[in-house]
Amino acid sequence: MLASSLNRSEIISYFDSKAEIWDTYTKVCPQKLETILMLGDIREGIEVLDVACGTGVLFPWYLQKKVKRIVGVDVSSKMIEQARKNHQDSCIELYNQDIQQCVFSNPFDRVMVFNALPHFPCAKQLVSCLFHVTSKGGRLTIAHDMGIRHLNQVHHKRAKPVSLELISAEELSSFLSPYFTVDVCLSEDELYVVSGIRK
Repeated sequence: MLASSLNRSEIISYFDSKAEIWDTYTKVCPQKLETILMLGDIREGIEVLDVACGTGVLFPWYLQKKVKRIVGVDVSSKMIEQARKNHQDSCIELYNQDIQQCVFSNPFDRVMVFNALPHFPCAKQLVSCLFHVTSKGGRLTIAHDMGIRHLNQVHHKRAKPVSLELISAEELSSFLSPYFTVDVCLSEDELYVVSGIRK
């Protein structure tokens, strides 16, 4: 069984401790990432907010799509530090902050939460927060490059105290529905994507 509640300081401490080695054991599948980016409508000329960006695993993929601006936010200072080492492109901005305390001058065309949802204490509250940083007609995408069962098993082994169970795509869609028109609700053995356009 995973955690029943989350402690912010424990989450920060856990990810700080993993930052230097994160990229050595975090392997991505290009085909899955392409699918996630396609469903999230990541394309040329847009501005992307990457929530809980970690070391910036998606940044090279955004750059390949020729996005105009990437803003990465993460509560772990060490993850942000590693992201700065990994990515020096001038269109990337990085902030060591809690997304639910961030204030931006303008909303974003696309908001992405990748491989991070179970580390947030309340998915419903997170979605409400992300509504305010997504531009009208913009898109929020919450995705994992593995299915629910696999992800929960991985977290049980590696990150039990700092992970909640991943909720169903249908439940997450219900949290988005008051704010977003959900047009992607995908939950497969090796992929999980919920995405919608801001109303």
